Amino acid sequence: FPVTIATALSKLGFGGQGSTSSPVTTNFSYTGSVQSYTASATGTFNFYVWGAQGGSGGYYSNASYSSTGGKGGYAYGEYNLTAGQTIYIYVGGVGAGYSSSGTYMTQTGTKAGGFNGGGSAINNCCIGTGGGGASDIRVSGTALSNRVIVAGGGGGGGNSGGATQLSNGGAGGGATLANSTQFSNRTPGSAGGGSLGVGSNQTQNLAGAGGGGYYGGGVGDNSTGGGGGSSYIGGVSNGSTIAGSSSMSAPGGGTQVGQSGNGYARIISPGGTDFTGGTQTGSFTISGNIDVAQLNTASQAFNITIGQSGASTVGSNTTFNNTGTLT
Repeated sequence: FPVTIATALSKLGFGGQGSTSSPVTTNFSYTGSVQSYTASATGTFNFYVWGAQGGSGGYYSNASYSSTGGKGGYAYGEYNLTAGQTIYIYVGGVGAGYSSSGTYMTQTGTKAGGFNGGGSAINNCCIGTGGGGASDIRVSGTALSNRVIVAGGGGGGGNSGGATQLSNGGAGGGATLANSTQFSNRTPGSAGGGSLGVGSNQTQNLAGAGGGGYYGGGVGDNSTGGGGGSSYIGGVSNGSTIAGSSSMSAPGGGTQVGQSGNGYARIISPGGTDFTGGTQTGSFTISGNIDVAQLNTASQAFNITIGQSGASTVGSNTTFNNTGTLT
């Protein structure tokens, strides 16, 4: 039967039924272990990751003030996956700290860093706080070298000296904090100053460990905050990062300043179209020109006739599956 086709079509199908699918959002909360995701379609996927916060301090030198662990950073990017491909998600854990600002910082032993690279505070006198873990997505394996996107974790908080010297931890994906913000103007941990993927451990009294990241955060002097881990978007397209000290999208909607507590990750699949071949017989006749990016046909014995006076354009990704004639 004759068919009249409009111009500039994205997809055109003969002898079957087309369908569309909407993007699907998959969320990943903290579990303390690696998680996996298998792509249901081929296309461009959106990756979102939020790093975890460093541990917060109690008090030691000034009972009126306590430090806050640096908040986790944020990263976004796009990545092409094929249907059936499995990738790996690491959601950072919050660094261990003190239960309240009114807790005296005389505990000993270890305040563990958060899962996925947070450094630990280790001391036999007056222990500090652990760094927050990074959140990342890995493709083609689970090694650090397989990371394509990373949101840095925050550094652990230290011992506050007063209202302007709180000794907070550095923000994930952020800059090194000024000495003037730290106890007695001491030097805090440097942003991204640790090892690949791992924040530095802290053995000084009352001080914070480094956060996890593409490079983990470093550590500073006695009573200071740890550095935040760095973020990374070198393996994705159209990527962006936001430091944990700035406004960013919140996992639950709206905005927030940095990620508090554990990290988070999200993957959004592309929407798409599909074509299912039917049992068409007979013929199709197209009167006029066609301009289509992709043309699908069912594997049936039917004929297609394109009768035009000018030139038609059919995308290079077209395959004619029909067993009849094509003229």
